[in-house]
Amino acid sequence: MYLLIFTGILLFIVALLIIAAVLIQNPKDEGGSFLAENRGMNQLIGTSNLPTFLEYLTYFLMAALVVLTIILSALLSAEFGSGAEEKVLEDI
Repeated sequence: MYLLIFTGILLFIVALLIIAAVLIQNPKDEGGSFLAENRGMNQLIGTSNLPTFLEYLTYFLMAALVVLTIILSALLSAEFGSGAEEKVLEDI
């Protein structure tokens, strides 16, 4: 049960990190993102290798999100058996 909670919290943290990484990236089109337009932020975190680092970070976090989702699904199935979704929703 504790492993389910830990994996769920880790999944939530990874999702928040994905949101942050996407918001910080410089836009590829003319529209722009509000965090990428902030010049002070660009000076603070540096822009020399930032686009490639953030792209790789986003790819890594997306892969981690997929893996954690599969692990959480397997843990739920092992914990509650078949029909785990219905049992979890009944408990709520």
